[in-house]
Amino acid sequence: MLASLVICFYNEEENIGASFHSIIDAMKIHKSNREMEFEVIYVNDGSSDKSLKILKDAISAVPEFEKSVRILDIKHLGLSGARNAGVKASHGEYVFFCDCDALIDKQYFNNLNFYLKKVDCGEVFSGKIENYPNLNLFSDFIHKAHYLASMNLNSHPLVGTNMGFKKSLLIEYKFDEKYKSRGDDTYISEILDIETREFEFCNNIIVYNKHPETILCWLRERFYNGQLRFQLDKNFKKINYKKIFYLLILLLMVLTVGISAILSICGILLLLVLRVVSVRKYFIQGYVLSTNYPLRFKLIPLLGFIIHELGYATQLASFKNG
Repeated sequence: MLASLVICFYNEEENIGASFHSIIDAMKIHKSNREMEFEVIYVNDGSSDKSLKILKDAISAVPEFEKSVRILDIKHLGLSGARNAGVKASHGEYVFFCDCDALIDKQYFNNLNFYLKKVDCGEVFSGKIENYPNLNLFSDFIHKAHYLASMNLNSHPLVGTNMGFKKSLLIEYKFDEKYKSRGDDTYISEILDIETREFEFCNNIIVYNKHPETILCWLRERFYNGQLRFQLDKNFKKINYKKIFYLLILLLMVLTVGISAILSICGILLLLVLRVVSVRKYFIQGYVLSTNYPLRFKLIPLLGFIIHELGYATQLASFKNG
């Protein structure tokens, strides 16, 4: 078999129906042109809601694809553990991943077939992410001003909801199961030393992913990502000790008053300006991609950056105190 698509789910009763129907739509188009060379493995990561029943009912409604779509039922391990289980159960020479709250494009399997049958086919793949249809203006803005800006600056962009690997790589280098809900893509990118691999960005392999629809949801996500970034840096011994200055100055603010406090605030602002300057290409990209959006949106990426740094700093404080 050419490739396996692994989709892990945990309590996704609101999304699994749409996910499955996007899979079937893509399979119908692919099967009409050639023999089916792909399998889809849904990994049930110990769901306690109606996700599994909804999926089973949906599969039974399309008996012609029952052999192409399998369900792997496991105890709750978290995202990385579920992905490892899916890899182990797969039959494909290549393994691709998509999230259960995302949709694949109707030409997904046709285009994937084209890339994988090329003579110079790579061993690590990343596909294109579009925003989920019919979401609000804020979600569309974040997709362009933050997500696309970040992707455009990365020579080897790898995103968990649309990535693939030669299976032999994932047998040797497994996902780390301590990353329960996100961070698995960054971890596998680091452990594979992705810049040394045969990497291919597949612009026609499209997945539609949901981005936050409110600023509070996005800032909460950015704070958590900052904490996660610290854990990844610690795991690979790449802690950015420059951020210790944030922590030290914050402590000074707590322990001092008057002039010292004013100097501390000035110090924090100076360090923040230096950090912003160091990632200025991200802000420039975000601005260019979002020129048609309301003025009130323009400072949101900066606010998200500050919240991300704060999340990193809180983990650094816990690490030092521990």
